[in-house]
Amino acid sequence: MRDGSYLSELRRIVTLGASHVGKCDRCSACGFICEICNNEADVIYPFDVANTVTVRNGGCLLRFTCRNCEVLNVVVNRVFFWTLAVGVAR
Repeated sequence: MRDGSYLSELRRIVTLGASHVGKCDRCSACGFICEICNNEADVIYPFDVANTVTVRNGGCLLRFTCRNCEVLNVVVNRVFFWTLAVGVAR
């Protein structure tokens, strides 16, 4: 593992998985729409860590290039208050 083989194998597996998701109707249906730009043509996935950001405890995934502090705060507050209303947050 010290020779870097673990990292290269992990990269290979992630690339293979991402390729599969792009081709598989069932897996691609598990994607998300960015809460900020709402671009339905460009679905995002949590494993795409280079291009997305997950709102911690917020339950939403955003495109990294769309993050805007003011809008992000509105989204986080909306999700937070929704979770309080339905009793998810404790």
